[in-house]
Amino acid sequence: MAEPEVVGVGHVEDRTRTVRWEDPAPASEALRAMSGLDYIQAVIEGDVAPAPMDVLLGIRLVAAADGRVTAAVTVGEVHTDPLGSIHGGLACSLLETAIASAVATTLPLGQGFTSIDLSTQFLRAARAHTGELTCEATVGHRGRRIVFASGVVTDSAGTLVAVGYGSHLVVPHAAVRH
Repeated sequence: MAEPEVVGVGHVEDRTRTVRWEDPAPASEALRAMSGLDYIQAVIEGDVAPAPMDVLLGIRLVAAADGRVTAAVTVGEVHTDPLGSIHGGLACSLLETAIASAVATTLPLGQGFTSIDLSTQFLRAARAHTGELTCEATVGHRGRRIVFASGVVTDSAGTLVAVGYGSHLVVPHAAVRH
């Protein structure tokens, strides 16, 4: 493989990142044995491993109540796009994690869900020096089969970065494939 050409910058520094995660199977089994709120609380308390995707991106759940979840990620260079902004996919993933977790907190033992859609609107760019992005997600409507929720992403200064809306289909745990 040819060396990348860098004009006027000097040499290219290699950067590495090692990611370690736990086998998701025990977390999946725990989810089937708990209410959604108990499961999310167990993840927050470290009793159940977070989703491998959340570990990869650095997203963590920080607070939960019935129909509400707060998730956060400390942003850095690893999250940037070629323009130097935090990649929009990180905000989408943060929204998906928080919104889906808020939906989970409303489910009793034996029920699961699957995402139907996620809509994200970006309002302001975040940069690597932004610090932390926080998403507050809230369930707006919980029907028998469909749950609607929304989330708001802010930076460490409290500035609005993105908003998102999602809908989820409630199903028996046996219908959710992992």
